[in-house]
Amino acid sequence: MIESGELILVEGRMVLNIKELWELMDLKIFLDTDSDIMLSWKIFKEIGRGKVLEDIIEEYLTIDKVFNEKFVLSQKAQANMVVFNFQQE
Repeated sequence: MIESGELILVEGRMVLNIKELWELMDLKIFLDTDSDIMLSWKIFKEIGRGKVLEDIIEEYLTIDKVFNEKFVLSQKAQANMVVFNFQQE
């Protein structure tokens, strides 16, 4: 049992898709990022791993963007607060 006053921070792209989990939360914050920023993060990360730019963009458009629109963005409805254009430094 968790006693009052304790803070537990849970993060992840799919956390708010788990109803049993989000029903236990007092505050749910959704960090919403512009798709251009998401693509630039992916390019930066994957270029560093040696991937070709054309392959990175193809994967983003066919997998990542579709997954984000179908499963991640729908979680905003469960959030108490949405922070727009969150940028990771």
